[in-house]
Amino acid sequence: MSDPTNEAENIATKTAAAAKAMNVLIESKIAEYIKYKFKDDNLWEAFKDDFCNCTAEDFKLAKLPLQRALRSHLRTFGVWVKWDRNTTIAKSLYNVVIEENPTEWTLKEISSSNETFSSNKIAAIMNKKFKLQPPETKFDKNNDNSFTRPTDKLIPEQDLNQDPYSPDEKLSQKSSQGQGYGKELANLARMYDNEMKYRGEQDCFDFKLAIFLDHCERTDIPDHIRAKAYPTMLSGAALNHYYANIASNKQPRDFDVMCHTTQNYFEGAEYKRSRLARWDELSLGLVIKENAEKSTGECLQILISELRNLQMSLSKELRSDSFFHNKLINSCRKVAACSFACFKPSETLTGLINDLQSSIKTYEE
Repeated sequence: MSDPTNEAENIATKTAAAAKAMNVLIESKIAEYIKYKFKDDNLWEAFKDDFCNCTAEDFKLAKLPLQRALRSHLRTFGVWVKWDRNTTIAKSLYNVVIEENPTEWTLKEISSSNETFSSNKIAAIMNKKFKLQPPETKFDKNNDNSFTRPTDKLIPEQDLNQDPYSPDEKLSQKSSQGQGYGKELANLARMYDNEMKYRGEQDCFDFKLAIFLDHCERTDIPDHIRAKAYPTMLSGAALNHYYANIASNKQPRDFDVMCHTTQNYFEGAEYKRSRLARWDELSLGLVIKENAEKSTGECLQILISELRNLQMSLSKELRSDSFFHNKLINSCRKVAACSFACFKPSETLTGLINDLQSSIKTYEE
């Protein structure tokens, strides 16, 4: 008769491993979407491909801040994801995975949202509906198709030579400009939680920097203010290092120099060697050995997630899809269930992953 205590411990261990894999997958995919600037139908397609094997329960395993970050990224860049207090984030994300065609945004949903959109599709909807944008509509400085929601009421047409702002509004604008971007910095801080921040030990600076730059763009923080906003992206040991070694330096602060200082301190030669060593040794066979209780399909997902996480720590020239593609083939070719997919592999990374999944499923049946 099995020991109930041991069974409970085994279940807890499996759940923890699955949760970790899901967290890594979501983090790596958000970074990938930012890197390649996916939006609208391209982002929808990539999301469906990347999470095609995930259920609502799988999404639920991920940390809640990561679920929110993924939903927010999809919505900001034009993918409709339901935002309803009566529907969990995990369920909303899963509904996108299983839908056959992208759900179209309605004007009401766009107007009631609080995202700063960066979407050609949403821009087209708004341009079609509104002949004249109200003053509250704010276009992103770096993207002609980015804007926040308009006010509910249309304003009447005005004489183009007429000054659209009252004296009080002009005074308010001047006052805001003189506050050193305090409002924008406050908005940036509100967008963050600790999971999005760079902690230092065993974290990936480039990934967290990508999140920071994306948040700066969405909150209208210009390049020359990034140095002032920099500590917002730090926590734990990384934040302590900032105050001890960067903030205490009275020299003018340069954003690129601060990034270089932080990354070099926490991700030096030893860190890079250890990450590269793990990358080199990692294979599907090893993952199966480390997760004997899981199916081959589940182990493939763990392998892909860990490889994506590790790749972000490698030298920039090793972060290409082609390098990942070759590594994935070499990692799976010795597993019998993957032999067919590796014999004549697809030329694309997405195609290779789909072929590996199909090969494993066929083998196990």
